[in-house]
Amino acid sequence: MSLLTLAVSVPALRPPSCGHGIKEVGCDKPASALQKGIFYGALYIIAVGTGGTKPNISTMGADQFDDFEPKEKQQKLSFFNWWMFSIFFGTLFSNTFLVYIQDNVGWTLGYGIPTLGLALSIIIFLTGSPFYRHKLPAGSPFTRMAKVLVAAARKWKVSLPNDPGELHELGTGESAKSARNRIDHTHSLRLLDKAAVRSGPTSPWVLCPVTQVEETKQMIKMLPVLMVTFIPSAMVAQLSTFFVKQGTTLDRSMGPHFEIPPASLGAFVTIFMLTWTPKGICRSEQWKLPPAKAQLFRIHDEDS
Repeated sequence: MSLLTLAVSVPALRPPSCGHGIKEVGCDKPASALQKGIFYGALYIIAVGTGGTKPNISTMGADQFDDFEPKEKQQKLSFFNWWMFSIFFGTLFSNTFLVYIQDNVGWTLGYGIPTLGLALSIIIFLTGSPFYRHKLPAGSPFTRMAKVLVAAARKWKVSLPNDPGELHELGTGESAKSARNRIDHTHSLRLLDKAAVRSGPTSPWVLCPVTQVEETKQMIKMLPVLMVTFIPSAMVAQLSTFFVKQGTTLDRSMGPHFEIPPASLGAFVTIFMLTWTPKGICRSEQWKLPPAKAQLFRIHDEDS
């Protein structure tokens, strides 16, 4: 963000103006290779940084709560509700206020505000570093899944015991050493239980504990959820690209003196999200909703 702010504020890094309404293809003052390189380089750095932080923020936040403590388990639910609310609120802020600043004041201030916000968030994050809970590295989950699948395939002719208690499982002390919570046996996907049948060799690619088998079952059960989110994810990705491009062809005037910027059209989706996020917050915080809104949420739950 700092590099992007410099690219639109420093005269040597900012391309000369082509004039109002003139596109780059018809401009006689094109940007230099250096200017394009810095601008696109900043965008790629932001993309790489976002890809590294987005998947880890929620998981690191979840690691700060102990599921075996009732109070912390409730706080974990509250954390995710407020986290989503903050994301939607920040998105609404950027789609409205920041877009207005960029269109009517300037790109320097429009990029400078989120740059300062990110700098402040980094300072706050580093300040809390001594208080964070860090889980010990436990290896790749894909390797653990592969071991279960290979072990089950090797023993596909082995009969399953009638008593699940006869399946291989680590002791309490060994589970604590591996920094993993034990998972009770379930009767779904029983074919994978063969990976935990004691039948001779004890190699990790031949014999797996029940907890490891159950982890693999959970991951396999999540595959349908992953598959059905492909299309919605592709649709959401259009909000900041194709949807904005379509907005430039619309009549966006709201009266004689105001026109909705194309980049602000995504705010309507965010507003809809914000109207439903308080439902989860009120549940996690055990707040009382107004009678009319509580009835609306009750009808929604019954329909779903």
